[in-house]
Amino acid sequence: MGKVFKVDSENLRRWKLWRNITWIDIVGVLTLGTFLGMYLYTASSSTHTGWIKTTYMENSSLSGGVLL
Repeated sequence: MGKVFKVDSENLRRWKLWRNITWIDIVGVLTLGTFLGMYLYTASSSTHTGWIKTTYMENSSLSGGVLL
C-alpha cells in the first residue's frame, strides 16, 4: 500500500515537472523564434541590411529600438 502510494507520488511529481518544463520550453521557443524571425526578416531585407548593421555598430540602443 505504501509502495503504491510512493510510486504514484513520484509519477505525479514527474508529470508536474514535465508539464512545467514543457510550458517553459513552448514559451521560450515561441519568444525566441519570434525575436529571431523578426531580426532575420529585418536583416535579410536588401534595402535595410547595410543601414541596420551600421546603426547597430554605432548605436546599439537605437538599433534595438528599430528592431523592436
